[in-house]
Amino acid sequence: MHTRTILMAGGLIILMAVPCPAAEWEKLPPLPEPNGGFACAALGEVIVVAGGTNWEGGVKNWLDAIHIFSPKTQSWRQAGRLPSPQAYAVSGVVEDENGWPQLVIKGGTMGERTVPEWRSLNHGGGQTVMDIAPHPRVLAAGGIVNGWLVQVGGTNDPANLAGLVRAALLLKPGDGLIDILPDYPGAPFGTAACTVAAAELFIFGGANWDASANTVRNAVEAHALHVAKRAWRPLKHLPCPVRGLAAVDLGNGSLYLAGGYKSDTEGFTAEAWFYDIAKDEYKSAKPLPYSGMVNLVVCKGHLYCLGGEDRQKSRTNACYRIGLPELEVK
Repeated sequence: MHTRTILMAGGLIILMAVPCPAAEWEKLPPLPEPNGGFACAALGEVIVVAGGTNWEGGVKNWLDAIHIFSPKTQSWRQAGRLPSPQAYAVSGVVEDENGWPQLVIKGGTMGERTVPEWRSLNHGGGQTVMDIAPHPRVLAAGGIVNGWLVQVGGTNDPANLAGLVRAALLLKPGDGLIDILPDYPGAPFGTAACTVAAAELFIFGGANWDASANTVRNAVEAHALHVAKRAWRPLKHLPCPVRGLAAVDLGNGSLYLAGGYKSDTEGFTAEAWFYDIAKDEYKSAKPLPYSGMVNLVVCKGHLYCLGGEDRQKSRTNACYRIGLPELEVK
């Protein structure tokens, strides 16, 4: 709220309280190219985007470019290319031996086949290609928990949704070390929202394959994996079935879940919720600035909404941000 001073006839002054205008998403310079399905993270003062997909003339392109966004200068620059295209991978941030953050990327596809090796990027776009990573998957959920990468679900090919699995793996980034974790408690899935918070991997919704109907069904179930305890726990179901939504840890005991694809009737959505970890509750949050399967990144007190699939056989280059306190629905 703020006050407005009004001078009335006769010299009477009235202070009137009026609502402050709600903060909106701030439009930023767009991604250098339309993109969806890329890996991204905040590394220090910048946001790194790598790989992805887009469409041109009805043809799907598999991307290998590395782009870096500076919130300080609000500008993008290209910082080289991956050894091959890479999309729909599992990724997360680890620290190197000097304490610098690195974006580690595992699996995904280059279009014709899965990407076999570990890849790591630093804040300047410098990259390291490491050993062959076991069990590469596409459309899997995952993230970094206590320096280890967790990979859950997914398939061997984005066109093979009948091949979705429930398997959960624990891997040391850049190494061949592997541990088998308990399978995901729900149905085999892909394209779910996932994020890491408080040493747990949270997974929401996604796509299941309905063999009897030979089609994809959106999921409402949600679960969290405590890696150290090697145990899953059920979470309250999503407010509605959705796949391809995004999730991010806000660092205050709550997660922000947004976007995705609801159904062939409703299409893509901008709807968003907060998920309270302690209360196991959802409540409405400020929606995305556009409907789609987007990427979300928290950097320096802002939430960034980047690119994504906004229509069938389409990608957007949109880039927006908003201050974290402004996500509350006023």
